[in-house]
Amino acid sequence: MKTPRSILPLIIAVSVSLLVGCGEQTPMPAVESTSPPPLEAATEPPPSVTEVPSLPPTPTPTPMPAPLMVQIRSEPATGQPSPGQRLMLIAILNPDQPATFSWSISGDAQGILNPLGGNSAEYVAGQAGTDTITVSVVATSGATGSATSTFAVAAAPPVPEQPSPMLADFDQCIGLTNAGDTIGAAFTPGTGDLLREEYIVEADRGCVAKLSYAVTDWAAFWLKLAGRDLSAYNTLTFDIKADPTIGVPTQMKIELKQSPQVLSIVYVTGIDDSWQTMRVPFADFGPAGYGTPLLDFQEMSELVFTFEARYTTKGVVYLDNIAFEQE
Repeated sequence: MKTPRSILPLIIAVSVSLLVGCGEQTPMPAVESTSPPPLEAATEPPPSVTEVPSLPPTPTPTPMPAPLMVQIRSEPATGQPSPGQRLMLIAILNPDQPATFSWSISGDAQGILNPLGGNSAEYVAGQAGTDTITVSVVATSGATGSATSTFAVAAAPPVPEQPSPMLADFDQCIGLTNAGDTIGAAFTPGTGDLLREEYIVEADRGCVAKLSYAVTDWAAFWLKLAGRDLSAYNTLTFDIKADPTIGVPTQMKIELKQSPQVLSIVYVTGIDDSWQTMRVPFADFGPAGYGTPLLDFQEMSELVFTFEARYTTKGVVYLDNIAFEQE
């Protein structure tokens, strides 16, 4: 088989290449080393620490003020004052410390509250009802507190009806005082002493007491006082006249008695035949010599008009408008 001419040169070229490859190798150009220099011993990095954000400092707590206890004390100590009664109010702190005080009042008793400065006030009770007093306190330490006190004002006691200053005006023409207490005569039986009482009409006066007496020792006209308190008075007053055709006493004894053993006396003069009003101060009454003198004019039992033989043996005396007065 003939080899084509176009292939022959190719075969020759391949053969020559193979021969050359089996001989000396053509040196490769030197290539500079790019290897990194040897590493020095590396220090291990510290372990990583997670950073915690810093917190603000915890504030020191402000100490709270101690609890403030407040109490209201009243002097005198009473929860039921009478209308018009005055009470001193004092706010007591526990613990005690400087503070300001504010007082207030409410209620239907219509009392009056007068702050006096600091921890005190005055309460004047009003009408029957209830008042509540409140005090609010602010201490300089910042502590606060308050207290209340309630006062139930008692109803005013009924004003006792005062006996009329008039003891006896005899206008009923009977032997009773204006208060209905008895009137009578006293003398020693069997001695010839006598006193007779009558109640007769006198022109322009109504009835008056007519006392007819005849005595060898004494005779008296008495009016019961039934325990009456005469402390509000200081003077005995009465109208008197005598009948000159029968006899006018130069002196007449008057007794004020708490009992038969406790009494004081006074003598009056100047009686005549015309009506006159006599005014006898209680201060003029003094010891009788036959009993204990009065120390006061409470619980009186009797008023007595006495006729004594040494000043007159008989006569007629008229009395009217016997009264006690304050002068």
